[in-house]
Amino acid sequence: MKSSTFLLKKSLAAAVLAFSLLSLCSCQKKNKASFIILAVDRLSFNGFSCSDEKSSAQSGLVALCQESIRYTNAYTTSTQPAAALGSFLSGTYPYKNSLHRSFDRISADLPLLPEFFKKAGYRTAFFSGGPSLLKKTGLSRGFELFDDSTFLNQINFTTSFSEQVKSFSNWVEESDEPFLTVIYNSEMESFNETIGTSQIETFDEKLGRFIHEMKSQYLWEKNYFIVMGLQGRSEYSRTDENPFSNLHTENINVAFFIKPPRQKGDEGINLKVDSPSSLADFGYSMIRMIDPGFKRTPDPVFSVWDYSTLWSKSQLGGSTPPFSRKIVVESPDTWKKKLSIKFASVFGHYIFIEGQEPSLFNRLNDGLETINLGKTSPDMITENSIELSQLHRLTGAEIWMGPSPEEQEMAETNKKYWNSPEQREVIFENEKKRLANEKRPHPLSTLLIYYQNTKREKDLVYDEARRMSYNLALENAWGLWDWNKPWPQPGVMTENQ
Repeated sequence: MKSSTFLLKKSLAAAVLAFSLLSLCSCQKKNKASFIILAVDRLSFNGFSCSDEKSSAQSGLVALCQESIRYTNAYTTSTQPAAALGSFLSGTYPYKNSLHRSFDRISADLPLLPEFFKKAGYRTAFFSGGPSLLKKTGLSRGFELFDDSTFLNQINFTTSFSEQVKSFSNWVEESDEPFLTVIYNSEMESFNETIGTSQIETFDEKLGRFIHEMKSQYLWEKNYFIVMGLQGRSEYSRTDENPFSNLHTENINVAFFIKPPRQKGDEGINLKVDSPSSLADFGYSMIRMIDPGFKRTPDPVFSVWDYSTLWSKSQLGGSTPPFSRKIVVESPDTWKKKLSIKFASVFGHYIFIEGQEPSLFNRLNDGLETINLGKTSPDMITENSIELSQLHRLTGAEIWMGPSPEEQEMAETNKKYWNSPEQREVIFENEKKRLANEKRPHPLSTLLIYYQNTKREKDLVYDEARRMSYNLALENAWGLWDWNKPWPQPGVMTENQ
């Protein structure tokens, strides 16, 4: 009897211990910080000011200024969205991971951020808001959910941030497990937006509502929230450049905020970091946060920095890189399958840009970067040219000189059509003259066909024509562009999803 009682007590004790361990495990999982990452096209470092007189209830960017670590000297690694986000998710530059364009695929040998998180017991999800980020890039590796089809139902192939927030919220409610989620938003790159501050303001209001919603659901205090730009925005007239070829500071210097967890009621962190940093740095730092034992052999010229100790909610310390460190940014040619790249090297107050005539600018004294110091600083030109030539040998890519005059004219005419409705008749007349002399069609030729079709109401066909016209950007982004391909090209999206 005593033996039975002893065994019963022992069993009960074991059960209580097991239950306690399960409860502890469950509690630890719930206490684990989750990571919410928002990657935004065209979110420039100078698109807003933290000194703007707005309340944090109205402005998401003001809320981040007040409660996060803000990097004032952060750079993308590429003017292409897929390559930029690929650098963040791998913690490497494109010349290391082989993802330069949306139709390239990231190296299978490199572990990606979601794979580290998944191994650590996190749920993982990716919500793509535009056609530049698809499964075919290989960036879906490690994500349990990779939504790259929602934008297909939209008129302009762009999912609004509000819709993405709904999808994210529904996914979060499915489980109380810790999670990593990446939301890629391209609203400010959308055709239907007018260029100007209204784009930033519209996005800022939506971001403010999202932050308010996170606070009401207790997702704000205990989790990491990261907002980063994938490219900047050119505010200056550079007639020989477009947003994907421009490597000047205004187009590569991006916004980056990270809000670490904090105790409810504590004041948010308001910290500014002026050290030069890249999206590759930030991705590598996140990998090190989740796996402190992971290390990479540093590149002797373009090193990747680890900010993980600075971001830790328990430490908020660590060193920052020297101001003179070198960061490399690339602009690849997407018009041809064979890879060619134009590189820029950012170091100290200077920026060096490859091209037919290599350029060197002092960003401190020449804010618009219009005075080429190449002839007065030959040693700096030679040093940077040698360093970047090594990257060309590594990637097997020649130097891209930028869009050809015909490619530039075609893209600009297409853009002018949508931005200047009052000039459409003149644009169409010019297109008819061009077709009379040159039989090779452009995307604008599709719109001309619709315009000349008197049997249908013009307004009813413009949405359809607009979608056809946008194929220029899509096929170019996906590596499907062919000069000899007839227009229109219906169904191209679903065939290549």
